[in-house]
Amino acid sequence: GHWTANAQGVKFNDITEAIKEICKQYGVYVIDMGRCGLTYENADDYTLDGVHPNIAGMKLIANYVRSQINSIL
Repeated sequence: GHWTANAQGVKFNDITEAIKEICKQYGVYVIDMGRCGLTYENADDYTLDGVHPNIAGMKLIANYVRSQINSIL
């Protein structure tokens, strides 16, 4: 989740916020993939190995990206 830190102790949410801030400065729209619906709890349903999406996972991601693009058009 957003609380998880990497090996250097940097939290995922901190990285996400930094990316959003940089994109805001450059006028770039951000799709926050941390909100696509794929979680640690449902990773068995949507990934091959806990990381790489399976077909259902790719559909979940594609539908989320499509919805985000449609929301700004």
